[in-house]
Amino acid sequence: MKILALLIVLVACTHRVPTRRNDFRLIKQDGFLFSNIYVNPTELKKDSERIHIDYFVVVKNLEDRARLINLDGATITIGLRTVPIACSSHAKNQMSFSLAPSETMGIDCKIELKKQEGVFQIGDFKSVIQIPLEESKARFTYLLRAEDFE
Repeated sequence: MKILALLIVLVACTHRVPTRRNDFRLIKQDGFLFSNIYVNPTELKKDSERIHIDYFVVVKNLEDRARLINLDGATITIGLRTVPIACSSHAKNQMSFSLAPSETMGIDCKIELKKQEGVFQIGDFKSVIQIPLEESKARFTYLLRAEDFE
């Protein structure tokens, strides 16, 4: 009986411990260097119909020529569903911008998900944020939880 009581207390206490939403990644891809920024799980914003997530990435041009980045095709994939997201440069608030050689720029992504999209989720699940490059996409994982959609 004591073990059951301890187990219940343990589950109740760990339920409120913040879960790390994303792993720090440093990606060298297509002549760019990408790094994501920690997302505080307590800063998830919700209203009656949607979940709002702010995701921030830093990109550096590693080549000796100016490079164009067009964020129009940025998406988040949750299970089999792919949803477009709104990303723009941090300083200029542009979806398409040029990076000079060795220039570094921040990218802000605003993600809005309908709560209905996670109604059948019963646990934690991984989503993938994809940022388009010239030839491929940089991919970052983000943990969504079933209670996010409540």
